[in-house]
Formats: sequence, structure tokens, C-alpha cells
Amino acid sequence: MRIATRILLICLIPLAAELLFFGVFLLLFQQLQEQEKSVERYRRTTVEIISIRNLIFDQFRYLHQYALDRDDDTKENALACGPRIDGSFAKLARLLAADPAQESRLERLKALSKKWSNFVVNVLRKFPAGGDSRSSVSFMAGSMVDFSVPEFREAVKDLLDNAERASRDGELQLSNARARLEYWMVFGMAANLLITSLFLVSLSRGFSRRVSSLLESIERYAEGSALLEPVSGDDELALIDSQFRNMVESLDTVRNRERAILGNIQEVLCSVSLDGFVTQVNESVVTMFAMEAGAVLGQHVSKLICDPSACNDLLSCMVSVARTEVAATVDLSLSGTAGETLDVMCSVSWSKPESSFFVVFHDVTLRRQFERFLRESEKKMRNMIEAVEAGVVRLDQNRRVQFANSAALRLIDREERALLGRDLDSVLNEIYIARDDTMAVETEAFVEYHRREEPFQVIVVGRSAVSESDEQVQIVTLLDITDRVKVERMRADFIAMVSHDLRAPMSSISLFLEMIIDGKYDSSMERLKARSKATYVTAFQLIDMLQNLLDLEKWEQGMFVVSVEELDSRALCLRSVESLEALAAAGGVTMRVELEEFYVLSDELRTLRILSNLISNAIGHSGKGGTVTVGCARRDQFGYFFVDNQGEIISPREQQEIFKKFRQSGTGRKGGAGLGLTICQQLVQALGGEIGVRSQEDTGTRFWFTLPAS
Repeated sequence: MRIATRILLICLIPLAAELLFFGVFLLLFQQLQEQEKSVERYRRTTVEIISIRNLIFDQFRYLHQYALDRDDDTKENALACGPRIDGSFAKLARLLAADPAQESRLERLKALSKKWSNFVVNVLRKFPAGGDSRSSVSFMAGSMVDFSVPEFREAVKDLLDNAERASRDGELQLSNARARLEYWMVFGMAANLLITSLFLVSLSRGFSRRVSSLLESIERYAEGSALLEPVSGDDELALIDSQFRNMVESLDTVRNRERAILGNIQEVLCSVSLDGFVTQVNESVVTMFAMEAGAVLGQHVSKLICDPSACNDLLSCMVSVARTEVAATVDLSLSGTAGETLDVMCSVSWSKPESSFFVVFHDVTLRRQFERFLRESEKKMRNMIEAVEAGVVRLDQNRRVQFANSAALRLIDREERALLGRDLDSVLNEIYIARDDTMAVETEAFVEYHRREEPFQVIVVGRSAVSESDEQVQIVTLLDITDRVKVERMRADFIAMVSHDLRAPMSSISLFLEMIIDGKYDSSMERLKARSKATYVTAFQLIDMLQNLLDLEKWEQGMFVVSVEELDSRALCLRSVESLEALAAAGGVTMRVELEEFYVLSDELRTLRILSNLISNAIGHSGKGGTVTVGCARRDQFGYFFVDNQGEIISPREQQEIFKKFRQSGTGRKGGAGLGLTICQQLVQALGGEIGVRSQEDTGTRFWFTLPAS
């Protein structure tokens, strides 16, 4: 049996077992999925039951409050609970559709809920808003007997207990299913490993012995000893052993032939008479000139070289050597056997006793190619060094400049001829001031230099010692870090600004709360409400600033995650506007909406965050008496959202940088930490949309963004 067949069996049998185990695993996995769905259904059932109970109790509380104060808002809240209760019953009916026992309990609860809803509607119709509360209170007290709260509680408890019991049973069955799945996984892997191991052991016992015999024969041949008996069998090992023995016979034949040759010489060696005829030549002439040695003997040397120019160069060299009796070399370009160009160095020496030339043709094509390669590599290396943004300078052992690329010359502000041979430190000190703190990183030392005069510039100079043969040189790198230093300064200014922005509002909130706690705030209720509203606005601004900082940190650490779902664009805008109405009212700003109804694919919390940042930014820049318009419209495959305000116009230059981190407006308008718009841009990009700003004198300022529409 061939090795390939054996290996195929080793693969097929475990594979068949693996397929069997996979089928069992798939069946168990499907059962596990069904059980998980059942458990999730009962969990959702429990949630909906609790929701119904809470909604009815909330409606009861609103109805009781309405009986006392007969207020329109309380009436609306009581009526709003009805559709939500119906919605929860609809969801519950879908969840319990497959459970007849629970459906009967649900019908009982729905009947009680219907009785309660009719009672609520009768009370609200009978007693309109603004009337005397005593009549409504007495009516409720007399009519509540028709609605049994204990019976309602019992119905809810009965339905809830059965749902929780079914959920616990499902959890137990789910746990058992997982245990069975784990058992079959472990059993399948163990059985597969056992079957594979048995087949491998069976194969290796006969395989290793014959491999050892073949390896020992190879070692014996290397030592010059006799070979072992041939490997038995008809598989690949036996074939390899047979080919090895054929190779040994061929090598022995070649070895005997090589011993008959005077060395393995690649160069063409020939003896040439004074009049230029070849008298002796070795077999290498075949390789270089594609001519047999016998055919070359007695021929003029010009027959070897077809190129007339190269032939004249060789003959001129031979005449010169014969006259001076001094050996010489001449470089020739010849055509090879395959038509390629060969670089040949011809060495010519004169033997006076024999009155003949000894001529050696050296094929130096590879050497010439290597030399050209080195020159091209050096040129490429110089081009690479010239292309890098960092300056690179090479100093000799006396710290004198030997080489400097264009970037280094630009940073040092010197021409190359004015820099070569000079001490680099003295040149740097003419332009820059070195800082005292030196930083060492492994074998390199870095020093920071600041330019003495304008414009502001900071460079870092790194030095690395390199040993070249018997010379110790230095490679110096110069890197312009001006932009990085500016960013660090901006970051420091930002931290100081955030510290100030946090300290002042927190002090105001703390002082206001302290006055209330100590009883020192004895103003009227209206002033207290106004002060509380101002405190709320301050707290909202603090929370907004902290949320921006947290979102930015998550983004920079790669921890930012979005969860995309189908969302109602109109509802998103309305929620954002409602959450900021207090902030707008405190600033004397009017809120308007222009909304179209469509759906987008987005993350709900992130989208609300974008709208909140843009709206609060517009409120802060509108001023008292201003108007902020929030709108949305569908445009092709995207939802288009916008926030308009009539505040000061943003210049075109500011529009280009307004979404950059730590950037604030330079027009004197209210500014924050400079993060809100940056967060908006990152969120929109993460959600697959675009964001921008448009600001003109006649139309005001509009911040807009798009999201994929569903």
C-alpha cells in the first residue's frame, strides 16, 4: 500500500467520525437554540406583565390626583396610560399564543383591565377639568367598589407566577442541554484523537524502520562505506531508495571523470604563440565561447572574439606586453552562448623562454553586475535619505560633518558646501538653544533644541554611534517637532480651561445647595424656581462636558462601539428638543421644528448625543431672543438632519477647523471645552454619515449631518 493511500485512510476515518459527531452536535445545538428562545419568551412575558401592572397603578395614581386637583395635564397623563396598556396586552398575547393555560389567565386579566379602563373613562367624562374636586372624590370613593384591586393583584400574580415558573423550568432544561452539548463535544474530540493516534502508531511502526535504513545508507555513503540492503516494499520510500542508489552510481561516474581533469577551472586558460595562434586551451572554452577545445587549437585568437573592437583591444594589449614584458589586463565585452553580454577581464602575460603568451579569460559579469548593483543601491539609499522628512547627518570620528540630506540642510539653514567639514554642535548652537534635559533611549541620546529667533521652531536631535571597520562614526537625526509641541501646549491650555469651567459651575451649585440645606435661602418660590432652573442648566452643561470627555477618551482608545437599529427620525428630533427646552428657556431662546417622518439606520443613544450637542451649541450661540430650528428630511438614501441658529456668522477659515479637537470659535462667542463638535464628527463618521457647517449673513448658521436611511 502506498504512503499516500495510508495517509488518506488516516484522514478519512477520523473525518467520518468527525462528521458523525458534528451531526450529533448540530442536533443538540438546534435543541439548545429552541430552548433559549423559549426561555427568552417567558422572560419577555414577565417584563410585559410587570409593565401592565405598573401602568394600571400609574393610571390609578393619575386618576386619584385628577379627582383632587381636576388638572388638564393630570387628565392627559391618565388617558395616555390606556394605549400603552393596550400595547402591552397585544405584546403579551403574541408571547402567550402557544400557551393555552396562560391565555385563559391573560383573558381574565384583560377583563379586569377593561373594567378599570371603562371606569377611568367614565370618571374623566363625568368630571371635566377645572371643577369642584369634592364631587369627583366622593364619586370615586363610591364607584371604586366595582373594581376589585385584590382580584386584579391576584390575576397579575397568577399570570406572573406561571410565567416565572415556566422560565425557571426553561432555564433548567437549557442548562441540561448545554451540559449534553459539552459532553458530546469532549467525547467527540477524545474519540477523534484516539482513532487518529491508533492509525498514526500503526503507520509509524513500519514507516520509521525503513526510513532509518534509508538514512543510515545515506550516512554510509557520506562516510565512504558500503550501503545497506535496499529498502523493501513498493511505496514511495522504496522508490526514493532506488533513485538514491541510481544517483550514487551517477555520482561515482562523475567523480571519476572529474579526477581526470586538471581541476575544476571556470576561466578559459590558453597558450598563444607570438603570431597569435592558440597552441593549448582547457575545456572551459566551451562554456565561454561555445567552441570545442579541439576546434580552437591552431586557430587565431581573433576567432574566439567576434567583436572587432574587442579583438583589437586584446591584440594591442598582447603587443604591449610582448614589448614591455609586463603582465597587463584588458576589459572586454563579449557575446555569450545565449546571446547575453559577458563582461570578461583578459589577463595577458609573456613567457620569454617559450616565446608565447599565457592568456586567461575571466568571466567577471557577476562581479560587474554586483558593482553596478552597489552603485545603484548607494544611489537609491541616498535618494531614500533625501526623501525622508527627518534630517540625517553623518559625522566622522572627529564629529565633523561628512554628509547631510536636504531635510537636515533645511533645518540647519545652511548650504551643503558651507556645512561639510564643520562641527555640527557649533552650527546648531548658532541657530538653536539646547535644553538641559537629555533623554537616552537604548543606544541613542536625544536633545531638544529651540530656535533662537522667529519663527517658533523646535527640533529633536538624536545621536547614534556606529562602528565602521576601524572608524567610530555618528549618525545624527534631526526631527522637526514644532507641530507636536504646539499640540501639547494646546492640550495644556485645554486642561487649564476645563479645570476652570468645572470649578466655577460646581462652586455655584455647591453654594446654592448649601444655602438651601442651611435654611439661608428665604426667597419667594418663584425666585427659588428660577435659581433651581439656572442650577439645572449649569449641571446640564457640566454633564455635557464630562460626557464629551468620556466619548473622546473611548474613541481614542478604540473602545467606541455603536449598535445600529431602525429609528424614527421625527421621534429622535422631538426627544432632543424636549430634553433641551429648559436650557433654551433659561437662555431666552425659542425652539422650532421642521420635521419629516422617515426611518434611519443608526445607534439611538449616539444619534441623540449628536443632536443634543448641536442643539445646545446653537442655543449657546443664539443669544436672548434668538430662535433655534431643528429639522430633518429624507434625501435619496440618507436622512438629512439640521440645526439652524441666527447667531454670529462663522468665517470660512473657522468652518475648516471647527470640528478639530480643542478648537473654539475666535469670534467672541460663548465657548466650551472645544470637544462637542469633535465628538459629533466622530459619531457621524462611525455611523456611516457626513457632517458639515454652512454659515452666511443672510441665512444664518446651519450645522447638518446625514445618516443612512432604511
